[in-house]
Amino acid sequence: MSIVNRQKKKNEESVQEVPQKQINNSGLNIDLSLQELEFLIRLIGTSNFKGNDLMFIYDLVNKLQNLYLDKKED
Repeated sequence: MSIVNRQKKKNEESVQEVPQKQINNSGLNIDLSLQELEFLIRLIGTSNFKGNDLMFIYDLVNKLQNLYLDKKED
């Protein structure tokens, strides 16, 4: 088994161990400015994270970037 496969298996196991919380976003309305979105993306980019947080951070930054790009087009 290669190192990459072992790491993937370890990450999958750690993700399964963390219970997922169900969040109802129907009442959540957050409107961030372009400067706020850019600040958050840069702050995350200059931060250090452990391996088990990387997938969550990746998804979070992806969402922030999509919000940024959508707002920039308006």
